[in-house]
Amino acid sequence: MLSKKELLAGTRPEISKRIIITAGSDFDGYEIMEYKGMVWGISMRAKDMGQDCLMGCKNITGGELTSYAELGDESRQKAIDRMLTMAQKLGANGVIDFRFDLDSSSNGAMEVSAHGTAVLLKPVKNYVPLGAVGNILAAMAGSNDFQQDNQTSGPKYKVVEVKLEGDKYFANCPTCQALYNVTKILNNTAHDYDLEELGQQVKCRKCGTIFTLPEI
Repeated sequence: MLSKKELLAGTRPEISKRIIITAGSDFDGYEIMEYKGMVWGISMRAKDMGQDCLMGCKNITGGELTSYAELGDESRQKAIDRMLTMAQKLGANGVIDFRFDLDSSSNGAMEVSAHGTAVLLKPVKNYVPLGAVGNILAAMAGSNDFQQDNQTSGPKYKVVEVKLEGDKYFANCPTCQALYNVTKILNNTAHDYDLEELGQQVKCRKCGTIFTLPEI
């Protein structure tokens, strides 16, 4: 099973030569580096007269208007392809605020336009998803406090410096400077305050600060 850190943190893959599309204003895990401008694609298709007559019979018998459905699919796909071609020429790898506009003329033709804003995207390094995505991943990892745990990196508790005096090592509490015999503490591993954290933790008897002793 993946650890919470492995599950929540990670850099999104490079988009390379692909162009990704969203109806939203951004992409989760990617930073918008540059706005390239408006892009669009238009497709206008006319109905076949024979098929139009056959589809007219469906008004009596009922059923799906398959020719019209296929016409709609083809028109939308052609509009998207032309929009992506325009975005590629601008050097974009993403399109945000994507929308379709449909219009039927009196002569039976259908006009479909696909449009959005072309952008240049870059993955956010060591991205930690927040919001809905992060909540789902946190639940999978078995924790609800992932946002607090992943805001910082490195050891949870401050690692203090040790000083050699004679044949013994000593360290000071980073808050109140209380002196501790490191050699004596390290020889008694049963007093480790946090078994899940690397190193050995000590809770200061004077001020309650928890700090980490390095290996010596």
